[in-house]
Amino acid sequence: MTAEVIPARFPLQAIAALAVHDPQRGFDADAAAMSQAVAGMRCGSVVGSGSGGGFAGLDGDEVSVTAQTQADVATALAARLVAAGGELVTLMEGAEPGLARCVADRVGQLGPGAEIVCYGGGPVPLLIGVE
Repeated sequence: MTAEVIPARFPLQAIAALAVHDPQRGFDADAAAMSQAVAGMRCGSVVGSGSGGGFAGLDGDEVSVTAQTQADVATALAARLVAAGGELVTLMEGAEPGLARCVADRVGQLGPGAEIVCYGGGPVPLLIGVE
C-alpha cells in the first residue's frame, strides 16, 4: 500500500483536498492535485479572545482582527481573506447557528461572483477558507 501525507494544517484545507480527490487518477497525480488544493486555500478562524472578552479573527495563525461580537470579527476577517482574491469561500460554523449565513450575506456583497458554501459542525465559532 502506498501512502502520502497531504500537508493540510487547517480543517478546511482537508476538505479542499478531498474535494479534488479522484480515485481514477494516478496516485502521484492525485496526491499532487490534493496538495495543490491545500496550498491554494487561505484559512481563517473566529475564536474567543480570552479573559478580556470579545473575539479574535485569525488569518492563518496570526490575529488580524478583534471585536466584541463574532459577526463583526467574522465579517472583517472574511473581507480580508476575500480581498486577496478567490473564487470559492467556504464557511464552517460551530455552535453559533446563523453566523455562517450572516457572513455569507456580507461576503456576497464584498466579492460578487464568488461561490459561497456553508457547513455546520466546526470546532470553533467559524472557520473561513478562500480559494
